[in-house]
Amino acid sequence: MSLNKTLFVLGLAVLLACPAARADTVIVYDASNSMWGQIEGEAKVTIARRVLADLVRDWDASEPLGLVAYGHRREGDCTDIETVVPVGPVDREALLARIESISPKGHTPLTEAVRHAAEALRYRDVPATVILVSDGIESCNADPCELATELAGAGINFTAHVIGFGVGDADQAQLACIAENTGGRFFAASDAAGLQAALDQAKGAALETPPEPRVTLTAPMSAVAGSNVEVSWQGESIHPRDLVTLVPVDAAPDARGDYRRVGNETAARLQAPGQPGAYELRYVASATGMAVASAPIELTEASLIISGPESAAAGANVAVEWTDTIHPRDLVTIVPIDAADSTVGDYRRVGNSLAVSLQAPAEPGDYELRYVLESDGRVMARAAIRIVEQAMRVSGPESAVAGSSVSIEWSDAVHPRDLVTIVPSGAPVDAYGEYRRVSNAASGTLQAPAEPGDYEIRYLLEESGEAVASAPLRVIAAETSVSGPATALAGSRIEVSWARSIHHRDMVTIVPAGEPADATADYRRVSTAESAPLDTAAEPGNYEIRYLLEATGQAIASSPIVLTPPEVTITAPAVVAAGERFEARWSQTVHPRDLVVIVPADAPSDADEGYRRAGRGNAGTLQAPDRPGDYEVRYLLVANGLAIARTPIRVE
Repeated sequence: MSLNKTLFVLGLAVLLACPAARADTVIVYDASNSMWGQIEGEAKVTIARRVLADLVRDWDASEPLGLVAYGHRREGDCTDIETVVPVGPVDREALLARIESISPKGHTPLTEAVRHAAEALRYRDVPATVILVSDGIESCNADPCELATELAGAGINFTAHVIGFGVGDADQAQLACIAENTGGRFFAASDAAGLQAALDQAKGAALETPPEPRVTLTAPMSAVAGSNVEVSWQGESIHPRDLVTLVPVDAAPDARGDYRRVGNETAARLQAPGQPGAYELRYVASATGMAVASAPIELTEASLIISGPESAAAGANVAVEWTDTIHPRDLVTIVPIDAADSTVGDYRRVGNSLAVSLQAPAEPGDYELRYVLESDGRVMARAAIRIVEQAMRVSGPESAVAGSSVSIEWSDAVHPRDLVTIVPSGAPVDAYGEYRRVSNAASGTLQAPAEPGDYEIRYLLEESGEAVASAPLRVIAAETSVSGPATALAGSRIEVSWARSIHHRDMVTIVPAGEPADATADYRRVSTAESAPLDTAAEPGNYEIRYLLEATGQAIASSPIVLTPPEVTITAPAVVAAGERFEARWSQTVHPRDLVVIVPADAPSDADEGYRRAGRGNAGTLQAPDRPGDYEVRYLLVANGLAIARTPIRVE
């Protein structure tokens, strides 16, 4: 059982007392060409120079300040960003001279300028503040809102205060989000007085010293190196961007190990370093970047055992077990026995389990199963395993018809993702054509190549992609025949037969005579049958019934058929009452899915409201429309949707 230790800030007063370190500040100054625009008859750049000069004169020289400008050296250059004055104690005369010398020229790469300033402030290591003064929005295809979120997440305490100088209401949101996403403030200034007031407020916000948190930390006194450590806190003046971290006990005050922002939570999980020893959990105030509370923790060496079989077949699945999980993102792997500790072969994250399956290497030899820490890659446990070559056998028929299904068997599946394939004889050892995964089966089917010749059935290891067993296969030319009636009505349904099915996904179809060998129209898969119905085309003429191989999409057999124009007559009563059901008769059914309809006399030929299917008979009932008028009873071919017979009918 782990012993939790509670540490109060007041008890650390001597250890942690130090002057509150305020964030260093950089002013990012917009010197794009638009700053020549005027406000009340005065150029914005002139106003900005004057107001910035007042700010510099009032700035405490001991408070570090820097200046970054953009758009001041080259026209049309989105990389024109410069650190004009590095961050440091203020040399007023030098800084004033540089501000006066800046002349607007170019674009507005404000996103990258803010990033440039953040990097200059070492925002990842210490608190940092940017004051951005801009008269316009980003003009260099970047997203300042996204950048602000990124900097806030990666920094110790990065804050941006933004002043929109003469910026329209519609554009203010793009500037305001920089402040909002970093916990800063946005100020809109429309004239010189507004800019002066905004800069004064931004300066006050930048130099404000927030209250230091008073925090209680609760954490275990010891934990296993590399494991997750639970830490919780309570206190006053806590800021969401404060953080908790785990570092060596003698680490520098601004050191960071694994850490979490406290956000709105009161507890977090940190990953302990992989090396045992004396460490410290620290609560770091975002305002100063300094620890305001700490708790010692001793990291102890883990004790665990990893195990597996003494030997396994090359490429096979290997069952691996271990006695304890240190961290869910630790891994177990299989590597050559003399490999460096940093080497990783096939691996699995341990998660919350104590067993996984790894794939053995394809090359026989001496290997090791290893348990590796996520925190620092240290190997915590190892077990020897010998990988041996497995004698494999694959077999099939001596010959097969091109494009047909070929039954294949193999001795034992080494790995479920191994595959069997058919390739030309003499193909490279890693070649594959039509294939299937072996899964946990010992047999399966493959489709023979479409081109006759000498081939090999091969078994390929998933691990190496190379064949470990093969058997010869001669592929012979496919032969079959197809037949049907010599003539048929255009748009009708006919019965087609074939001598034998070569592959169940081959097809039979009817196409115009002379069409390319891969042409298709209405078709049926042959499956394991020897006949099937096909629908003929609506256009009379010379056609062919064809048998097409699935493997190539090409016809290997055909039979001619002539499609003749269908002739149908239709009869119905001359007059019917509105809404009355009546009988219509037709001389013959061309196709059972043809339609018999009643439509207005002037309706288009393909109108089909009020219909019934022709079916197998020559008569059927229809219902007259409710609206009186002149109508027609028509017979429509399903093949093209057009009427081929009609008779008038009066609805009263």
